[in-house]
Formats: sequence, structure tokens, C-alpha cells
Amino acid sequence: MQSDTSPTVALVLVGDELLSGRRRDAHLPHFAAVFAARGLTLRQVWIVGDGRADIARVLRDSRGLDCLTLCCGGIGATPDDQTRQAAAEAFGQPLEVHEDGRVLLESIYGERAYPHRIRMVEFPRDADLIPNPVNQVPGFSIDRHHFFPGFPEMAWPMAEWVLEREFGDVDDDAALVTCRLGFRGVPESDLIPLLDAVGARHPKVKLSCLPSMRDGFPVEVGATGRLADATVAIDDFRDESLAAGLTPHAIEAAEASS
Repeated sequence: MQSDTSPTVALVLVGDELLSGRRRDAHLPHFAAVFAARGLTLRQVWIVGDGRADIARVLRDSRGLDCLTLCCGGIGATPDDQTRQAAAEAFGQPLEVHEDGRVLLESIYGERAYPHRIRMVEFPRDADLIPNPVNQVPGFSIDRHHFFPGFPEMAWPMAEWVLEREFGDVDDDAALVTCRLGFRGVPESDLIPLLDAVGARHPKVKLSCLPSMRDGFPVEVGATGRLADATVAIDDFRDESLAAGLTPHAIEAAEASS
């Protein structure tokens, strides 16, 4: 078990190319590591195609989580880019040209901002701009939801700007790590009493049990939390397993949680 001691975040990834396999998603492993380094728990991830109704439905669901949500993809000006429109629908706001966005876009493109590029700053009313350090075309924020292009080269620095404003600088003491033990020849079911007992004693840590078909360590037990908490919990689990006649093997002292 685990208490709700760390802030939670959610991730929405948009694009038919992700569902078809034409593009391999790079956002999830990147953001999982970024969140863990900040002590943030990734609560849920959606991967959705370019359909406006589907994106709007996912955004309505994400609003129900009441946590910071990052959304990557679909905010361009081509017909398959439907995230801006879906956000307007999900948040019940009309889609309109953001005035500061208009000024910015005209400073970049001049008359070439019309008639098509201007769509890139059509955002739900009351949205705020997110600066884009790569090509200056902004993303937008509304109600703790933050929208970026699908390109990692743009989305990642834009997201870092949002995270710094929301949570401040990275605090190494807040990072979430996973301490791990491996068991050979031990059925997963034999570990359940230990997981229950140790988990109850360490509510700030999340215990996990991952069976594997590979050689080596067929069952891996992890303790995820802040380093001090995770270390104490995994040491407790080691002691309990030895007392039960089981032989644990340390895999790594700790690794960044992802």
C-alpha cells in the first residue's frame, strides 16, 4: 500500500501515428524519469488518435483527476490537428485567436501568418501561452492542463518550463527511487503475506511484485518512494523474507523510479 504523499500528474499523448506504430512514442519514458526526479507520481497515461471527439472525451476524463496534466500532440494548423478544438469542447470554452499569440505569430511570419498559420494560436478562451524556445510558436494552458506540440524537441523544454513554474526547482531529496530484490524459485503467491505485512508498516512506500519468464530473477520485489523510505522498506522486506526461509538477492541498491 502507499499513502498519497507525492503530487500526481497525468499524461495525454495524441496522434494516429502512435496507435499505428508509424512513430514510436518517446514521451512516456522521458516524462516518467522527469516526474520521478521531481518526486511526482505519474497517475495515468492516455494514448489517443487524432479524432476530436476522442480527444475531448479523454480531456474530460483527465479533468476528473484534478491533477496537473501534460498533453503532447495535435496543436498544429493542419486538418488532422484536432487537440485545440477538442480542448475547447472539453473545457466548455469557445475557440478564438489568442491576442498575444496573434502578435507573436505576426512578429515571426508577418503576412504569411494568414490565412493558415494563425490557426496555431486559436486556443480556448482564457488560455495562457506556453513559450516555445525552438520556433517560438506557443503552446497553451488551461485549468492545470498544458498543451505542447508532439515533437519531443519542442515539448520537453516547454514542459520543463511548466514544471518549474508549478513545482519549483528539482529537489534531489524529493526524488522517487525503486529499491529492488530478486527471488529465485519462489512462487509469487508465497510473497503475498510479506508484501501485506511490510506494506502496512511502510505507508509512504509502494511495494510491487513483478514475476518474469526470464532466467535470473523470476520474481522481483520493488519498494518505490523517497530514498530513505524505500531503503528502510526494502531492508525490512529482506529481513522478513530471510525469517520466512526465503533467500533474496539484491538487484540494485536503488534506481530512479520510472
